[in-house]
Amino acid sequence: MAIQHSDIVVIGGGLAGIVAALELLRAGQRVTLVDRDTPERFGGLALWAFGGMALVGTPLQARMKIPDTPERALADWLRFSELDADDHWPRAWARHYVEHSRAQVHDWLLQEGVKFMPAVNWVERGLHGDGNSLPRYHIVWGTSRELTRCLIAALRRAGEGSRLTLLHGHRATALDHQGGRISGAVAVNEATGEEVRLQAPVV
Repeated sequence: MAIQHSDIVVIGGGLAGIVAALELLRAGQRVTLVDRDTPERFGGLALWAFGGMALVGTPLQARMKIPDTPERALADWLRFSELDADDHWPRAWARHYVEHSRAQVHDWLLQEGVKFMPAVNWVERGLHGDGNSLPRYHIVWGTSRELTRCLIAALRRAGEGSRLTLLHGHRATALDHQGGRISGAVAVNEATGEEVRLQAPVV
């Protein structure tokens, strides 16, 4: 079995995996990204998604005089999310998202060269019932396919110098453990059946 070493293994080549790997590379880490699909389909379902996202308190909302706030967005979320009172972590995630979607999603994407259409849409409308009480759905120019293309290009730039290993066509089959901690993963090349052990202190 072949063995590869890196600082971090990321399993899954969708947008979450791509962004995680990108940020890790920029932080100076050596990253192995395991993606079960082909290089042409790198990005997963994002390649076919429309490219809209709920964002709170953006400049575009301000220009359209949409008085959105994290407090209002959280109230909308909790009203139709069907979370129980003791669902601590889902509630904490909802609060974190509405408080940080402007800086950590909207502004971050703008810095990456992604642009938004000059309109805020109103999906899951809730003015007269459950849903959003005002427009906060922002759509990416070129749909999510363009967003994915842009982030993959950034990933490849950040991974120059052999700091990024992309394993397309590989499926993670197991996690390695050592001393009670995860120490890597095992992946199989689905075309050849060959296994590779990916050693890393973080997976």
